[in-house]
Amino acid sequence: MDDTTLETLEYPAVLAELAGFASCAPGMDRALSLRPCVDFQAVEDSFLEVKEIFSILKSRGKLPLAGVTGIVPFLARLDPAGSYLLPEELLLVKANMDAGAGLKTLLSEDLRRNYPRISARFSALSDQTRLRKELDRILNEKGEIKDNASPNLFRIRKELRTNRERARTIIETAVEDTLYKDLLQDDFISIRDDRYVLAVKAGMHSFVDGIIHGRSGSGATYFIEPMPLVALNNRAAILKKDERAEEIEILKNISAAILTERPALLNDLDTLTEIDFIQAKALFSIEIKAIVPEIKKKGYSLFGGNSPFEGNSLFGGEINLKGARHPLLVLKELRGECFITPVDILIKEGCRILVISGANTG
Repeated sequence: MDDTTLETLEYPAVLAELAGFASCAPGMDRALSLRPCVDFQAVEDSFLEVKEIFSILKSRGKLPLAGVTGIVPFLARLDPAGSYLLPEELLLVKANMDAGAGLKTLLSEDLRRNYPRISARFSALSDQTRLRKELDRILNEKGEIKDNASPNLFRIRKELRTNRERARTIIETAVEDTLYKDLLQDDFISIRDDRYVLAVKAGMHSFVDGIIHGRSGSGATYFIEPMPLVALNNRAAILKKDERAEEIEILKNISAAILTERPALLNDLDTLTEIDFIQAKALFSIEIKAIVPEIKKKGYSLFGGNSPFEGNSLFGGEINLKGARHPLLVLKELRGECFITPVDILIKEGCRILVISGANTG
């Protein structure tokens, strides 16, 4: 079916409404890409999966898929040797793993027996327990690298904290020293270029033995690093570089582990996206009180019923729509914007054209 026909039928607008029921961005994109299908088996399988998800929604509620993200661009960047993902990107990769793990916990004999198609999708998700634990060990929930991510990082950060405590003690003592009382602009501690400094009045800076790190915008204050702090601040600068180098090494190691699992992670993303798409269809059908049609190769029939998935007998070669409503009009009615009257449509076998006309055709 060509795009002009689909546009005339307001098909893109219907897909936009469908996409609104997806839990994640990849699921939304999948919904927006939906096109009419003429493959009988594919259509039948699709309907059966929606039926299963509908039953799961009734018994267990929505599936936890909100955290799923399109991680393809991140994983594609890992090809060059030495490449690594940033902490916030690692958290997104882990969110996909967590979603997959959450679905796998739902697997049971009862689920496999009653919902074989959806269970098969759950079972297809890879087991990333080891990688998830490693990411948990390295990163906190904010995406910050933990102190114990490596023994070397723990040592560096411990020395940094000790160094800062000593530097802060020295600067606090200087602020409280009566020798500096008339020289200081303020009695608070300042930091310039990650180094502790004193805020000294302009004209008094020559009386303070130290390194000038700049002036205030008004020129009334000089920021001076006292000489007793220089060695400590120099050591802190070296430790900060060591810390960053160690953090990058940690990110490279975990990224290399993710690269090894990339094929599985990409397959999992496809599976999670498809599950979210199926769930969106079930949620959409519940919202507009739609039904899953019964089909056979010569045609299909749609029948109303008390639940979204009840149907009646099949008509050979006919299209039989009972109580048909345009989904966009149904949504308008739900919002109180209009009142719609369902219509019955029967297209006999052999009939190839249906003319939909307005009210003023005579």
